[in-house]
Order: sequence, then structure tokens, then C-alpha cells
Amino acid sequence: MHNIRRMAKPLISIIICIIVIILSFTASYFLYIKHIKEDYQAEIDKANQLINENSKTIYLTTKDLYPGDVINDNNTIEASVFTSIKSEDLIDINDLGKPILINIKGNMPVYKTMLSKNYVENDLREEQFEQFFLSVNLMENDYIDLRILYPNGEDYIVLSKKSIKDLSLENNICFLWLNAQEQLTISSAIVDCYLNEGTKLYTSKYIEPNIQSASITTYSPSLETMSLINSNPNIINIAKEGLSEKIRIELESRLYDFYLADPILNNEERNVINVEEEEEFYYVD
Repeated sequence: MHNIRRMAKPLISIIICIIVIILSFTASYFLYIKHIKEDYQAEIDKANQLINENSKTIYLTTKDLYPGDVINDNNTIEASVFTSIKSEDLIDINDLGKPILINIKGNMPVYKTMLSKNYVENDLREEQFEQFFLSVNLMENDYIDLRILYPNGEDYIVLSKKSIKDLSLENNICFLWLNAQEQLTISSAIVDCYLNEGTKLYTSKYIEPNIQSASITTYSPSLETMSLINSNPNIINIAKEGLSEKIRIELESRLYDFYLADPILNNEERNVINVEEEEEFYYVD
């Protein structure tokens, strides 16, 4: 009995040690698992925070846009993207209605730096013109100054840095976006040009409109012109029609001179004439 007691004491100690070891291991294991979970959760929280901070609503263009085009719901679409771009650099709903300053390809994000700070004016209208001498190198959406040149050499800027829309050089037609004041100014200049023989309205193209500042307008209609417009508002339409006809005649004259100066076109025309003469001779009884 005594021996059994002597043997039991070490056995109990061993069992207690084993239990302590198992409990310690179990506690360490659960602490380790808890620590891993906390680390993972911290990483997840960090990732979610990063996503939330960099998930932004942007406006993508739905088609190619050009300087002077106005950003609106018809040419942009909202999209949620993950980006590190600062929110203050991206446009928001408050920027709709502003004209753009540069070319923007379709499906591209729109940034505030791409837009003018000014909204489209309520009185802005698109007007068709056929009364200007258009530069032959003009292209759609180019920026121009419209100038008036008098026979005595005086030259004034009528409109400053306007974007050319729907250009048709072969028909000498272009469209401009003008506010009420600009419409009055250009109407006065057209009448002025019509009344003063030898006066012409012509375009002067900007080379780098994105970095070149707008010219200062220097034209002001004469009192005689303004009095005539006030007394006879129909004079504006008369002047437009008169200048259009005059410029059309001059355009056809230039085309004719160009045609005559081209030996290839000349020879082709002569061949056509000879063929027609031969056919006429052949069919004459």
C-alpha cells in the first residue's frame, strides 16, 4: 500500500504536468488563432478603407468631344471606379453645362482642368454665316478671331476667339455660338461691311488656342450704322444677303481661276469639249 502511494505521487505530478502542458498549448493555440484573425481583420479593414477612399464616381465621355462642346447628360455617363485620383480633380454634377477646352476621346474620364470655368450662357445661340472670307486652312472646331478690314487699311477685331462649328469651306458656310451682345456686334459689322464698298470680314486662326489668350475686341459700330439698324431693322437681312451673294461670286471666280491655272483639269476639259464636238459633228445630217 505504501509502495502504491509512493508510485501515485509521481504519476499524479506527471498527469498534472501533461494537463498543464495541454492547457497551455490549447491556450496558446487559441491566442495564436485569435491573433491571426485580428491581423486578417485588420488587413481586411485596411483594404476596405482603401477601397472606400479610392472608389469614386467619375464621368466618362460617350463620344469624341471637341473644344467648345458642352458637357451634359447626352455625352457623358457616370461610372464607379477604383482610382487614386483626387476627388477635387474629377468633375461632378455641378460641372455639367460647362464647355470643354481640349479634345477628349470617347470613353475617357473628364477632369476639371479640361473644362472652362464658365457655364454656357442662357442667351447663347448657334448662328449660320456665309458673309466671311474663311481661311482655307480652317478645320472643324478651330478657334478664330473675326476681323473687319476697311479699304483704307484699318483693321479691327469684331469677335474674339470663337470656335468654328459645322464648317463647309466649299460653300463658305460656318456656324458660331454667340450671345446676345455678340449677335448685335456681328450684325452691325455685316451692315458696316455692306455699306462700305471694299470692306470685308475675314477670319484669323489661333495656332495654339489652349495656351493663347483671347484677343481684345477693337471694333465698335459707327453711329451711322447703329442709326440705320434702329430705323430699318430689315437692313441686317439685306446686308447678309448682299454680302453672301458677293462672296459667292468671288468664291466662284477664285475656283474658276484655279481651274484655269491647273493644266491637268484644263486638258481634261478640252478633251471633253473635243469629244462633244466630234459627237455633234457625227450626228449632224
